[in-house]
Amino acid sequence: MDVEYRFAATTSGCAEYVNQLLAFPDATFDFIMVDGSCRDPCISLASVKVKPGGIIVVDNADECHDLSPLHGGFARYSTDNGVWRTDIYTRLAREH
Repeated sequence: MDVEYRFAATTSGCAEYVNQLLAFPDATFDFIMVDGSCRDPCISLASVKVKPGGIIVVDNADECHDLSPLHGGFARYSTDNGVWRTDIYTRLAREH
């Protein structure tokens, strides 16, 4: 399994942080975890960067303002412990 860790601070805004995903072609990742700063733009980019059959986990999904990029083409499983919600999205396979 290949894993690459990158650090991008959000002290001067979200651009450097979010743009880390732009360095990769669409449908590249098997798994993307969204947690921390700049959730909405990260979700938007993650929705096209994850492969069909890939997984996007959105921690504290209740704090997100726009989950709409994940409404089409993804199956959703939601967990809630009464304090926060974590959503797990699986990108549906492309139809042939």
